[in-house]
Amino acid sequence: MGDQVVRIAVAAGTVDQHAGGADHEYQRHRLGQLEDARDAPEQGLETVAKSVRGDRDPQHPNAGPGKSQARKDSPFLRFRTTPAFAGTHASRRVRATGAMSVSPPSDRDRHDDPPRIPPLSPPCDPALAPSANADTPPIACYLINLDRASLRRRHMEDRLARIGLPFERVPAVDGSALAFPREDLCERSLRVMHGRRRNAAEVGCYLSHVDCARRLLDSPHRFALVLEDDVAFPADFLDLLNEIIRHADSWDLLRLTTVNTGPKLAYRRLNSGRSLAIALLREKGAGAYVINRRAAAWISDLIPMRLPFDLAFDLEYLCGLRSAFVTPVPLRQSEEPVSQIQIDLAAYKYSRWRYLTVMPVRTGLEIARFALRLSRYVRLRLGTARKQKPR
Repeated sequence: MGDQVVRIAVAAGTVDQHAGGADHEYQRHRLGQLEDARDAPEQGLETVAKSVRGDRDPQHPNAGPGKSQARKDSPFLRFRTTPAFAGTHASRRVRATGAMSVSPPSDRDRHDDPPRIPPLSPPCDPALAPSANADTPPIACYLINLDRASLRRRHMEDRLARIGLPFERVPAVDGSALAFPREDLCERSLRVMHGRRRNAAEVGCYLSHVDCARRLLDSPHRFALVLEDDVAFPADFLDLLNEIIRHADSWDLLRLTTVNTGPKLAYRRLNSGRSLAIALLREKGAGAYVINRRAAAWISDLIPMRLPFDLAFDLEYLCGLRSAFVTPVPLRQSEEPVSQIQIDLAAYKYSRWRYLTVMPVRTGLEIARFALRLSRYVRLRLGTARKQKPR
């Protein structure tokens, strides 16, 4: 037992046999503790746990606040490792929490060789992570619906049944039941950047979309189709959905609805007569979109709320993500029954003085959006031209 404990500590990097000075004395002290664990298995396992965490023995004269304690006290480095996909042992993802834990080794990890310590760093690109098994579809469908909006739910159930699309209903956050102020809402940013007062229905909508992103991260799927409960589908939607997944190499967030008519530059044709395109101006509306795991990780961290969701997730270019549209837009949103967010919008607007802060913020975002998306469009077109050029 003691030999195995020592090997675990050395493999984890918590005991350095080549350290010098005070660190060398401390490492020898730790090895002595591990050697003494031979006759006390339970105490030995606790010593291993402390070694893996990097905790120092407070009784040792050279002990001090190690890296583990510094990270624990930092608000920016609070992680734990949890299984990312059902059925896989080695795959792990990092998610912000208040503690850090290591999953215990399974029976197949217990052998004569030194056990492998589970990595505490993020895995490969989450957008490219495989599904748990071949039977797991690559895409999930989440339908956001209020518990009290039963009529909208029945309409969407009928529409989804007609096209044969399975879905998971996500109970929407009811803004009327929320208490304010809240830590997940920055009302000052909402006033300065958007020029409006708090809209409880808008806050509930925002938190519901964030919930969908987190559900994708907790699932074995690679993509998620997120739907609000007022969209209508074309007859060929399933074929279109399969096709855009085949072209997932060029986007992280693919939007299927909009309430604007700004210019969209097509960069790749689809078999359905539509194209993948890049919008150069601001586009409102989040009725239907597809995200991969990279975009889901970004959306799940868009807390606190500073803008309405359809404006917040239209700023993906600031974080190096890639958004695209399907054009002509395949899905449309109906307003029957009317959306709770659209009721009496004028009551939430501040006076005209709001433009003193809103316009500089909006101007800077529009300039950055136009420049970054246009440069991405040029790169995509140049890449397509190189591929089509005969050798």
